[in-house]
Amino acid sequence: MQESPSDSLVAQQDKPFDLLLKGGVLLDGSHVDIAMRDGYIKESSPGSRLPALQTLELGGRVVLPGLVESHTHLDKALTSGLARNRSGTLLEAIAITGKLQRDFTREGVRKRALRMARLFLAAGVTTLRSHVDVTEDANLVTVDALLDVREEMRGLLDIQLVALSSSLHASPHGRNRALYHEALRMGVDIVGGAPALDSDPRKHIDMVFEIANQFGRRIDLHMDESDDPNDFYLPYLAEKTVAEGFQGRVVAGHCCSLAAVDAALAQRTIDRVRDAGIAVVTLPSANMYLQGRGDSGLVRRGITRVRELHDAGVPVACGSDNVQDPFNPFGRGDLLLVANLLAHAAHLGSPDEQSMALQAITTVAAAVLGLPRYGLQTGCLADLVVLDTLEPQNVLSMIPPRRFVIKSGHLVAETRTESHIETKAPSSGA
Repeated sequence: MQESPSDSLVAQQDKPFDLLLKGGVLLDGSHVDIAMRDGYIKESSPGSRLPALQTLELGGRVVLPGLVESHTHLDKALTSGLARNRSGTLLEAIAITGKLQRDFTREGVRKRALRMARLFLAAGVTTLRSHVDVTEDANLVTVDALLDVREEMRGLLDIQLVALSSSLHASPHGRNRALYHEALRMGVDIVGGAPALDSDPRKHIDMVFEIANQFGRRIDLHMDESDDPNDFYLPYLAEKTVAEGFQGRVVAGHCCSLAAVDAALAQRTIDRVRDAGIAVVTLPSANMYLQGRGDSGLVRRGITRVRELHDAGVPVACGSDNVQDPFNPFGRGDLLLVANLLAHAAHLGSPDEQSMALQAITTVAAAVLGLPRYGLQTGCLADLVVLDTLEPQNVLSMIPPRRFVIKSGHLVAETRTESHIETKAPSSGA
């Protein structure tokens, strides 16, 4: 006898939840119990007495959606000890990295990237987007290694990969372009690039759209990573996005020179970016470290116009970018620390503004990365992080330890003390 839809619904309702968080507190101070099953939040309300296979008593600890790293470089992470960037500039970092990559081995990249991925996970990151260099120096070793790391972290941390080349147009005999195509065929998810570093930035952007159309992929570019107002190709990116019908499928990282042009041009550009459906990712740590090196006296902060973009309705996410490599000797994969730095640099101090900074590493970042419904409401993905604090108003001030990290409704990392962090093996069916 075939089971009726109503019988199936009753059976589902009688099935225990995979995980129940009891006694949590949201950022607005409200109390909540969160029940999860099959990778989604099924109940989110105070005072639940629902049965579950595993229950965690939170005791009033703060719950956030899983943190979302929207822009980093796993292939370069933790290489700062291999060579020193004496000038601290972007151009020297690029040159040093090119030399290092000639000696990279697949296993060396894999080990460093895997260690960095685990640091992100322990810090509450449940989804991560990493750019990966596709150049003659790297020669697909980095791509091969990061594809392995993506598979090793499956069930613990979702990893999206973006192919990155700064010389699609200038590469002799199209060598970098051929490598780029191969990287996408190997399984890299997204088409990236760095137009301002190519000999013809507009041609570079044209080629990125051509490849994205050919492979049916989204686009995520390093845009205008410069404090020079002449390195300003964001308006062309907006124009091209509309012309190619890519609204809602393009991400622009950095956008530093948007802060270097005059206010009127900046506002016109921001309006065009909004109308083109382009999302922006700001990278405060690396940009503040690398930009403004030529300034004297009043040194610019280097980050994009975060507040103006937000106020115009442009989605603004926030990422770590480089971590302990020639581009940035600092960082530890802690997005709360990065959001704290953003709040300082962009003057985001009021409660609403601090909430905006937190959304830039959670719900807004999730939307930028194309994740489905994300948050702490019923029906959202069951990716969460529990902070070891009872004070929601002080999350960005205190940067509390991550007590529990939940991925797809399963406990994947736990901090027993500040010095002991344990990551879990993927649960069956996770």
